[in-house]
Amino acid sequence: WNYGAEAYKRYGLQNVEEKLGKKGVLGFIGLKTNEANAKVGVESHGLSVARVVEIATSAGRRPISPTVPCDAPWIEKYPAAMHGIMMRHQVVLSQLCGRERNEMCCQSLNFDCDEGVMLEIDFWNDPRYARFRDDIAVVSAKDVVNDSGVEIDLSTIEEKIDSLAQGKKTVFVDLASLEDSSIVPKGVGEAKYVPERDSIFATCDRLDCRPPNKPFPNENEPCRRVTN
Repeated sequence: WNYGAEAYKRYGLQNVEEKLGKKGVLGFIGLKTNEANAKVGVESHGLSVARVVEIATSAGRRPISPTVPCDAPWIEKYPAAMHGIMMRHQVVLSQLCGRERNEMCCQSLNFDCDEGVMLEIDFWNDPRYARFRDDIAVVSAKDVVNDSGVEIDLSTIEEKIDSLAQGKKTVFVDLASLEDSSIVPKGVGEAKYVPERDSIFATCDRLDCRPPNKPFPNENEPCRRVTN
């Protein structure tokens, strides 16, 4: 996890974090995947991470980079490994997630950058984020997506989230109500807080899995621009 000695380090995106964090943070829960191919699974998760950054910044909030479901079929399993998770070179595992800090979660190291964003595994454990953990609203994705059911209007998301949050610092959008909960809905419409979004992607380019970017040359690598 990215705390401890780094708690006092001045990050390049500190101003962005303070501006977005003043209103609060935004994350998504309920991401599921049935994809067994590791490369495709990591690519899909990377796209979800990038969409979280786009949506959260347009809502004027600091993004929470989502964990990977530990039971995802593409995560290599082995009974003798710790908690059955074999891919420790690619996945950090914690049993201290969730409101009661008793849920298992996995964080992909492909997207291990916490400047501008919070890693979800840190959100639940880092002492710096206690004020956000104590002030949570969970809202249904059906109340956030537009009439298409699979898209989020970036031009109106700030007002919508503020209304649903009812003053809470932390908002989690629960994807369970959607027909497809394997990926965060696509952001459409005119984005807000574009300089803040672009600063996060420029500093943490491994989070920028917007097409044509994808993990390359294999699933163990961060996202890179692929033109062929």
